[in-house]
Amino acid sequence: MEKLFLTVACGNYDRTFALQTGSVQAEGIRINYVPLEAEEIFWRMGHHQEFDVSEMSLSNHVTMISRGNSPFVAIPVFPSRFFRHSCVFINTDSGIKSPADFKGKKIGAPEYSITAAVWIRGFLNDDYGVKTSAPICNGSPAGKKKAEEKSVSSSHCRRRSNSSRLPTTRP
Repeated sequence: MEKLFLTVACGNYDRTFALQTGSVQAEGIRINYVPLEAEEIFWRMGHHQEFDVSEMSLSNHVTMISRGNSPFVAIPVFPSRFFRHSCVFINTDSGIKSPADFKGKKIGAPEYSITAAVWIRGFLNDDYGVKTSAPICNGSPAGKKKAEEKSVSSSHCRRRSNSSRLPTTRP
């Protein structure tokens, strides 16, 4: 019997390397593994449904479901294992010493809806009581300038020279 041919787009993770090299094979399936950066996978799937199987942004998928227009079936497999608590940086001149100090501050993110920002807003709210609302900026040059003028930036672990990783131990 001929094997089912599937094109799989996923990051270049140690957890999926055996699928990528073919040293582990799924029974009855021939995999064409396409290692790409997450942002490219999400855009290509979201706009063109270009792959048979792919990694997908949780926040984008939930948004599509809430609008009633998701063409995808999600399965609970999370190849990206990253501790998002380590992606919050503070301006060292802001006086912020703990997550609780975010109360009443403006927080910048490259995009409001990226999964990392959703996780960060969630743990700030659930673990530290910091309520967040609409974004103050996005990844545009004007938005980045606004974020630099404010006290915090978050997501994608990008650091500026006057930034420091925020200590986020559970309360």
